[in-house]
Amino acid sequence: LRDQNRHIILEFSLEDLEQATENFSDVCKVGDTEYGSVYKGIVHKTMVAIKLSCSQSLFQQEVGLLSVFVVFR
Repeated sequence: LRDQNRHIILEFSLEDLEQATENFSDVCKVGDTEYGSVYKGIVHKTMVAIKLSCSQSLFQQEVGLLSVFVVFR
């Protein structure tokens, strides 16, 4: 998918993320932060980090911050 600024936007289902992290297994967990847990996984043959956020509001804040970073990068 692409947004109006021609940036690539990828969307993944919960099922995709669960499969990539073996259902958010401790085996795939690489760390914990005060904002959530981070897991390693493979999505579309690419190694990725997946963060399971502690709350919806924290998730929205991070998406907003990352969106600004991507636009100005």
